Amino acid sequence: MNTQALWSGKAVLEATGGIGAAQWNAQGISIDTRTLKPNDLFVALKGENHDGHGFINDAFAEGAVAALVDRKHHCANGGTTGEHIQVTDPLQALTNLAAHARARTSASIIAITGSVGKTGTKNALGHALSSLTPKTHVSALSHNNQWGVPLSLARLPADANFGVFEVGMNHAGEITPLSRLIAPDVTLITTVQPAHTEFFNSMEEIADAKAEIFNGLRQGGVAVLGCDDTWFERLNNAARRAGAKVVTFGKAQNADIRLVNAEEGGESSSVEVEVEGRCIKYTLGVPGSHWVNNSLAVLACCYSLGINVKDVAPALASLQVPSGRGTRHNVRHKNGNILFIDESYNANPASMEAAIMTLGKHPVGANARRILALGDMLELGDGAKEWHLSLLPAIKDAGIDLVFSCGEQMRHLFDALPSGMRGEHCNDAVGLAQKLEGALKDGDAVMVKGSNGMGMKRVIKHIESASAKGKE
Repeated sequence: MNTQALWSGKAVLEATGGIGAAQWNAQGISIDTRTLKPNDLFVALKGENHDGHGFINDAFAEGAVAALVDRKHHCANGGTTGEHIQVTDPLQALTNLAAHARARTSASIIAITGSVGKTGTKNALGHALSSLTPKTHVSALSHNNQWGVPLSLARLPADANFGVFEVGMNHAGEITPLSRLIAPDVTLITTVQPAHTEFFNSMEEIADAKAEIFNGLRQGGVAVLGCDDTWFERLNNAARRAGAKVVTFGKAQNADIRLVNAEEGGESSSVEVEVEGRCIKYTLGVPGSHWVNNSLAVLACCYSLGINVKDVAPALASLQVPSGRGTRHNVRHKNGNILFIDESYNANPASMEAAIMTLGKHPVGANARRILALGDMLELGDGAKEWHLSLLPAIKDAGIDLVFSCGEQMRHLFDALPSGMRGEHCNDAVGLAQKLEGALKDGDAVMVKGSNGMGMKRVIKHIESASAKGKE
């Protein structure tokens, strides 16, 4: 997107108050030597399990041009060297870089939060805006926490036209400083649903924590809200108190981006919306009612930026899901062709139900089955058992044929299933994968989902690996 340097050494010293040489330029910023690119600035962050200062030599070996460090380091192996910029605290220095990046840009900035759909909607919005201009910056992966947001903002090129950022939380008070750092022109709350309930006393508290996204909104900014959300009025009132203009999306007659019709298929959806009295039809390249809702949010954000929705809606036909959030894998198993729908990145009750219903709409042959491979939903606190049991109606309504599960909490759901729907329950994902592998038949469609801590990705990797060995 940008052939000029992202940061000059002089600008880094000015932004961070660091001590070191100024005669260098960085094309990017990295905190991980595994993904670092030549001419990156390496920031040596300290985490619970790793200290980036132990990887400075590796960073220079990979081509880092400089490193932000909290003390002087030298290359012990006598090999490649780079500039050391000494700062009091590398994370604070990164945050200062982020603030400097925000101050120097004239880009329109959008910040997205919500219980479900943050990353997918962020990527979809970035995809839509990129169809208008290549100078669109989108935060990578799910970089939405106290280091991910500063890193993403510090990577914002000075000449960007749009910047799209994701903001997450699992405790009250975490979003406010991140929103103030981003200082968005437009904020979006995708939805408020049960997630991280272990750390909150009520859904009202969760809604209020999401509403912290308005605390950093620039004067004259816009809050984009789903008017079908249970907590719309609470969020709407919070946005108004913050001085925001509110733009809405959903099925309600008065929605700014109103859903008229959606025809969902196994691979895509056809959607019709009404905007300012005009009907716009578009194809959405990913399946599921939750993705239809995400697309409405994307169009509402574009509308808030003064963009003609008709100009960006066609781009959604080529949208692809992020890894682990509905990615599809066709596996040649020993018993035939199996479709895996990878929803392994994370899970809460709302996203789990949406994924189950999406699988239910996927067509399968007469002798094939729709199979769920489920792991625990974590951080649900004292209500965990009830939340897991609450999935039972969705499983029945979706016409699921068989369920495999793992984890202490998912056991409650498994035991409540009709006997004919029970596959196997295991202690962990590896055990589940082994049991599932032996039960698969040609044409089966399998959806794999659970909280990230359950490691459900291993289910797909195990079966792909076993299938590859079977071909040798």
